[in-house]
Amino acid sequence: MSASSAASFHELPPELFPVIVEHLPLVYRPPTLRSLALTCHRIHDIVFPQLVYSTVRLVGEDQASTTLNTLIASAELVTAQNIPNNGNPSLSHCIRHLCLESSIKTPIRGPNSLDALQKLMDVGGLQYLSSLTLQVHPEWDGTHGEDESGPYVKLPSSFLTSLEGKCPNLKRVQFSDFPQQFGKEWIEPHIFSIKRLTSIRIESHLFNYPSPTINLSQLPPNLHTLDLHVVDRGENINSNVLHGRVIPNLCTLILDDFFVSDALAMNSFWRAHPGIERLELGRSVDGNWFDNFEAGMLPNLKYLRCNADHALVLLPRVSNSLIKLCLWETYNAQGPYLLRVVSPGGVLPALRSLGIHRDSGNSTKPREGHRWRENENGDVSEDSLTTSLSRFSKLKRLTLSGGINSYNKPFFARSTNWEDYAGFDTYESSDLGKYVPETFDEAARDLANGCRTLDVVTMGNMFGELSIRDGLSRKIVRECDGGTVKELIKTRALGNIIGREDEW
Repeated sequence: MSASSAASFHELPPELFPVIVEHLPLVYRPPTLRSLALTCHRIHDIVFPQLVYSTVRLVGEDQASTTLNTLIASAELVTAQNIPNNGNPSLSHCIRHLCLESSIKTPIRGPNSLDALQKLMDVGGLQYLSSLTLQVHPEWDGTHGEDESGPYVKLPSSFLTSLEGKCPNLKRVQFSDFPQQFGKEWIEPHIFSIKRLTSIRIESHLFNYPSPTINLSQLPPNLHTLDLHVVDRGENINSNVLHGRVIPNLCTLILDDFFVSDALAMNSFWRAHPGIERLELGRSVDGNWFDNFEAGMLPNLKYLRCNADHALVLLPRVSNSLIKLCLWETYNAQGPYLLRVVSPGGVLPALRSLGIHRDSGNSTKPREGHRWRENENGDVSEDSLTTSLSRFSKLKRLTLSGGINSYNKPFFARSTNWEDYAGFDTYESSDLGKYVPETFDEAARDLANGCRTLDVVTMGNMFGELSIRDGLSRKIVRECDGGTVKELIKTRALGNIIGREDEW
């Protein structure tokens, strides 16, 4: 950084720093803030402790319980001494986004991190909390407690009562792995009654619930994000829970473990929600969600994640507006077919991020486009997959996923050519063809040299999973803009939403 730019940075008004921090990738946020705090006294006083502790992620039961109990003691001390709230004297008052990731032994026989979290709320320690993410996994020891509790971690209604009453600034919640039984306390009626929420993400399993299992009739009026992965007795949820619902400000709809019972009713739902910008239908979404889908529906759609069957219907109608596209469960050459043939003109003009998941197995039924060739002779007019990707002039990020072991079909097993994706009816390890990169780096370099707009290449079994844990993601450094690859840098997820860091 030059002296002039550094001076300009130091002169930024304090109110801009929180805005800047909100746009920093989560995994890089703590070290970046620590570095900022060391630049000068003025920035240190702006950054520490308010911004450093604005996002807190607690991983593991020991870390979570220890940290939360320390924050409880601090909050209780502030209350007992009646210290005026100047400069947020309690560190917990700095927390805007809290994520708790832990495994709790079940049956529960003593205090745990959820108890500590509820107590911190009750003593007023989280009154400025804006978003809460709970990812709690049970570790069942095979026994049952005195109350016949078994392997599950249950969230009592008192927890939700504290959340609603003691966190007046709460806007976003994300809860995972809280299975519930009918007749027992569950999060649903409590969560949906908190009218100030703008984002609800729930992943849960229901047992012995009557049908319909969830009631979406009382959703918060300002809700803009609805993300539901809810399984009922091992079965997907009926889409009729959405029928007739109007969520005026809905921008993001993410569904998994759902099936369609009435495609025409779903059409009415799409018509009633033209403001949807992000639509994700997971791998366990069944049925025809877009029967008689009409041009002009979902006019603002920018982010789409769906399987190949849904893409066949949607891409001819929404491809011009898409910034990000992820395709699930394509077979053989279906991915390039959807991009080059189904999309009008073979170009998605606004596309910046593309993900293609190619199924490792062979389809049990014929799939449209799975044997696609660029012409009737089977010739490839483009040199390779990479130059075909170059048709998307704004493409920056590419994720390819599929089988990556000796029993499945590696994505790079034969060639970078589109035509080779049609030839995977059988897989012979002794006949891998002409392109077998020994490392992911080699594949990433070839892709980036062929498609000169790419900034990041990621490889994994499912989108995003391996990019964080195994580092199979590379940032592309070029000799010059649009030039050849100079260097590949291992990078981590670049998103800024807790629990969804790969949304970038």
